[in-house]
Amino acid sequence: MIDWLKSFEFTSTVGLLLYWLPLVFCSVAYVIRTWANYQTDATNRAAYERDKEAGKSGGYYPTDTYGSLIGRALAASVPGVNIIATAFDAGPDLYRYVEKTFDRPLVPKRK
Repeated sequence: MIDWLKSFEFTSTVGLLLYWLPLVFCSVAYVIRTWANYQTDATNRAAYERDKEAGKSGGYYPTDTYGSLIGRALAASVPGVNIIATAFDAGPDLYRYVEKTFDRPLVPKRK
């Protein structure tokens, strides 16, 4: 049994399942989240600039910072943390994105 645990096939499979798949999953989810936040921030910043020129008061508060990007990179790359991030942080957003992408009825409506 100990020889089986030390074998290369077993350790490479465990490494793939417990590190590399969560790393890729979190990385894809965080890139999608960062891109969506960037688009929102660009729109809000343009609206803020227009309002500022028109004399309206208000503020612009970005959703992403360098710290949030570094935190996402660390959460995706640290072993163990990426498994938790996959389950509770990145997973639900990515599942929701896939659900919206494939949101088609199985049985079409009648005319």
